[in-house]
Amino acid sequence: MKTIFQQNKPFFLFLLKFIVFYLVFSFLYKMYLNQFDSKNLELDSITKMVAEQSYQILSIFDANAKMEPHENEASMKLFVNNVYVSRVIEGCNAVSVMILFAAFIFAFSTHWKTTGLFIFMGILVLYVLNI
Repeated sequence: MKTIFQQNKPFFLFLLKFIVFYLVFSFLYKMYLNQFDSKNLELDSITKMVAEQSYQILSIFDANAKMEPHENEASMKLFVNNVYVSRVIEGCNAVSVMILFAAFIFAFSTHWKTTGLFIFMGILVLYVLNI
């Protein structure tokens, strides 16, 4: 008689791969974020880059776009025609979504080269769409 694990081995393997990948990369991202002091309004470099690129896109469409650091929190403020339209915070950089996407793709992986390429291309698309 087969055990539940033996009967559902592909599912449990998928789940294990997903959880391990997600936990490892979430931990690494958390360690990266811990380098920055949000109490002193220090914003991580990925979020700064997303804010800067969002500002550049706005500037293409509107010459009156501007960006400045928020005075009370670790974020960047975006203005269009001197109207405060958006604030870019750590969660706006989509890194958590990219980790979730990569974990899901990794869990389905069979060939490392194809999986790596698919993860890279998917993260690139997510980043561009996020901006």
